[in-house]
Amino acid sequence: MKIDSVQEERYLRNDYRTLLRACKPIVTELDKKLIRKAFNFALDAHKDTRRKSGELFIFHPLAVAIIVAREIGLGATSIICSLLHDAVEDTAVSLEDIEAIFGKKVAKIIDGLTKISGFIGNTKSIQAENFRKILLTMSEDVRVILIKLADRLHNMRTLDAVKKESQLKIASETLELFAPLAHRLGLYSIKSELEDLSLKYTEPLIYHEIDTKIKLNQSQMNRFVKSFMKPIQQQLDKAGLKYEVLARYKSAYSIYKKMKTRNIDFNQIFDLFAVRIIIENSADEKTDCWRIYSIITDFYKPNPERLRDWLSTPKVNGYESLHTTVMSYSGKWVEVQIRSRRMDDIAEKGYAAHWKYKERDDKGDTNLDEWIKSVGEMLRAQDGTATEFFDEFKMNLFSREVYIFTPQGELKVLPMGATALDFAFDIHTHIGLKCIGAKVNNKLVPLSQVLKTGDQVEIITSNKQKPKPDWLDYVITAKAKSRIKQSLKNERKEKANKGKELISTKLKLINSQDKNLDIDKLIEYFQLPSSFEFYYNVGINRISISDINHAFKLLKIGDTLKSSSNKKTDISERKTEIIILGDGETETDLHLAKCCNPIPGDEIFGYITVGEGILIHRTNCPVGIKLMSNYGYRIIKASWQKKVTKNEEYFPVGIRFRGIDNLGILSSITKIISEQFEVNMRMINASSKDGAFEGSLVVNIYNTEHLDHLIEKIKEVDGIETVTRFHVDESID
Repeated sequence: MKIDSVQEERYLRNDYRTLLRACKPIVTELDKKLIRKAFNFALDAHKDTRRKSGELFIFHPLAVAIIVAREIGLGATSIICSLLHDAVEDTAVSLEDIEAIFGKKVAKIIDGLTKISGFIGNTKSIQAENFRKILLTMSEDVRVILIKLADRLHNMRTLDAVKKESQLKIASETLELFAPLAHRLGLYSIKSELEDLSLKYTEPLIYHEIDTKIKLNQSQMNRFVKSFMKPIQQQLDKAGLKYEVLARYKSAYSIYKKMKTRNIDFNQIFDLFAVRIIIENSADEKTDCWRIYSIITDFYKPNPERLRDWLSTPKVNGYESLHTTVMSYSGKWVEVQIRSRRMDDIAEKGYAAHWKYKERDDKGDTNLDEWIKSVGEMLRAQDGTATEFFDEFKMNLFSREVYIFTPQGELKVLPMGATALDFAFDIHTHIGLKCIGAKVNNKLVPLSQVLKTGDQVEIITSNKQKPKPDWLDYVITAKAKSRIKQSLKNERKEKANKGKELISTKLKLINSQDKNLDIDKLIEYFQLPSSFEFYYNVGINRISISDINHAFKLLKIGDTLKSSSNKKTDISERKTEIIILGDGETETDLHLAKCCNPIPGDEIFGYITVGEGILIHRTNCPVGIKLMSNYGYRIIKASWQKKVTKNEEYFPVGIRFRGIDNLGILSSITKIISEQFEVNMRMINASSKDGAFEGSLVVNIYNTEHLDHLIEKIKEVDGIETVTRFHVDESID
């Protein structure tokens, strides 16, 4: 690689040495060799390439690697990936080349950091697609997003080199997305610097005004803090505590936000700076933090409304600290932050430090781990465009948290504004999908109830419950929204499948010659955009069987409807027109259900089977009731077209009778059947025990009127107490 000047070469050598010093505590000699290999590879890949500032391009990946090592505290793999992160995107190097030389893990991270090429769409869509890709890889390996944040930080530090319009675009994007993401991952220092640099380019006059005032007041702040801490430090020393005291102004951006939201100027902000007391790690760091709080409040009166206990309930990003605001002797409010060295590392370096201490202490997953897992779940359950996901994700990034308890006392952290329904989905997707209500602090509330910190929530569920479209108005968390959308999508698909099954059966019944062509005709007839929408409308009965049959007629679909609607029905191999469907059409393939053996006069309905025509059931048939409950989309209204009389069709019906045994009782019953009703008796049996008589018979009946008359006559027989109808199949038992 050609380096134009000795000075440039010296700068490059110095930066590389800075990288080695930064990673010295966390890498081995073998790691150093791999880092050197990656540096030389990147140096060659970016040869003759310069940034818009005019400097050699290699300075950028080298600077990103230094941030990753020194400011975030990541290890050798992340440093190697930082050095190579632009190689695939900006040079002729391929992912295959990276994998062959540095392995699959490095190639996977580099792939996550490489922007999508060849994507067609508007700027927001491209941004959303690229960010979605980063998050997708982040859910598998969080180092992807940490390196991306380091990359963005260096770009912001060198933003002077680009045009004004590019500065505004990049700064706005940083403020909108990358700073909140750094905050969510616990990278407080990086988050603050990204916000300040964004303000520098979006509101340069305001930024410089605030920055100048901070610098002018620095020495005054130092004198005040020294005086304020003097009595406290004396007591801390007596207690034998090892500690460090830091004092710093709030970031320019946070000061700007307070000035803007409260409509005040710089001098009216009472908490311009904070004092931080960091105790060295001890066996009982939380107790030590409260000891320091006790010492502070012995000297200065605290504001009880400004106490923040993030020791007991850490923030979602892993932040732990004890904050109090006290009144100094000079009448100024002072914020004091109390934390251990471990807590400070996590607060400043975020997820990397959190992971380091987690491995050391062998702790379970924290809120931050759960959040990263939830990002993966959100992506896997995503339904919609990348832009929609992007907007929802940003909304969750900016949210503050509320702390909610289950009835068992388990703590759940949700974004501010979350509802009872959000809480249900946070517990478990199944709980959310079956949620019908909630009790907040033992009081029944609607699903849309907004929760506040300290609420104890009990979720009420029902297996009959299903998500509704308006649920999307009740939730704010991405997890709940994605699960509801997925469930609604699955339900639509299920309804569409039911509709498709019904249409396929109908087309088969009428001998459709070209199913695809006929469906295209129906879609056009009902003016629907797709076959899915057509099947869905059939499945939810928005398009009824009657509508479909009418369309068949108009479009001349199927042999049966083309020939005539007067063809005789086949009722258990009888060719008599005795049943008509509720839509006015007769069918060529009707059968009486054997489970209930309907006869003329019974209330009936048709059930469309798959490949076996239409079964006719009585409406009070137990099997029929289940079919109507579970397969309503396959139910057709049906009725008897005319009353069947003697010498026409007949139907087997079972009659059961019970009573007191009298002489000649069975003979009386058979005489009524054979002489008065002149019907064939297919089977009879009877028994008598201890004076009780019972029996059953099967006779051929023409219709319900005929049956009712026969039953009344049998009831008149001396000794008979009850006479009932039963399904013929029962006689087999």
